[in-house]
Amino acid sequence: MNSGSKRRQRGVALLVILILLVLMSVLAARISQQFTRNLQKIQFQLGQQTLRWNSDAAVQLAIHRLGDDLADGKKASSLEQSWAQPISVKTEDYQLDSQVFDAQTCFNVNSLLAPDNSAVSPLPGEKAMTQKVVEYLMTSAGINAATAETLFNELTVYLGIDGGSDNAKASAAVEAFKSLQPPRVPAKQMMYTISELKLLPGFPLESYAKLSKLLCALPNTKTKVNINSLTKQQSSLLSGLFLGELTVDDASQLIGKRPDGGWESVEAFRAQVEKQFPVKGKETSADSYMTVNSHFFTVYTTGRTDNLTLRFVDNLYLDEETREASRWLHRYRTIE
Repeated sequence: MNSGSKRRQRGVALLVILILLVLMSVLAARISQQFTRNLQKIQFQLGQQTLRWNSDAAVQLAIHRLGDDLADGKKASSLEQSWAQPISVKTEDYQLDSQVFDAQTCFNVNSLLAPDNSAVSPLPGEKAMTQKVVEYLMTSAGINAATAETLFNELTVYLGIDGGSDNAKASAAVEAFKSLQPPRVPAKQMMYTISELKLLPGFPLESYAKLSKLLCALPNTKTKVNINSLTKQQSSLLSGLFLGELTVDDASQLIGKRPDGGWESVEAFRAQVEKQFPVKGKETSADSYMTVNSHFFTVYTTGRTDNLTLRFVDNLYLDEETREASRWLHRYRTIE
């Protein structure tokens, strides 16, 4: 074998070795990448499970606090009680922040379904009180009066409420649903969430952010706004219950001068209204929409680790008879 042949063989051998080294490097890189992905996945799952467990613990604490603070059904609730105080936990592995809010600081649109609270006026040509309140709240959110009336008719049709003698408006609302692309039909049932307002044919989406703070969809046919849980930022809701007879500024002043422990009763609230504004607040029908006790609450929880952020929303119901709180809805989503 001559020297040239030997050099060629050595070159081929070296090339084979280099190819093997490249393949080994690629394989090692893939193994390393797969290991890193698996490790990150495990860390993500462990972090997610940790946040879920601790979020559930925060909800159980909220349930316990509600049961203790509101055990006496005759005692008014207030934002000074322990259930309304925030919970914050921080460790080396995670941070959890939780807050309970009164869910009865809004007008429940499902109350329009109540037989004794019909959206249909008993007098021809006169709007029912519930219609006046809902339309007023819509205008408070920046919707003009004509659109508010149209939206109310679409809302009643969506809920499946009989239009009574005013079949023309009901028929117009039904046709509005049919004119959508693709055509739709009204749900004819309770609203599950207030976001269903966006399904109304004439609903202006730009008004949703404001209106969703005034209207809500609770799973019952009553609407009782807890005046002890309202903040100054919700003054427009209190003003709306009086159809603007109390201005937003008036309502803000009332809330600002609310007793530390809240009003003991709606009558006590009325007495303060008459004292502060003797020539205002005469709309007595507003009393039927107010209360000093709540049965629906919402727990908002945010959990964070180094790798992710989760947000949880839990809806609680406080039984009127047993005074025990329970969770009826749980939702969560990953932020990052």
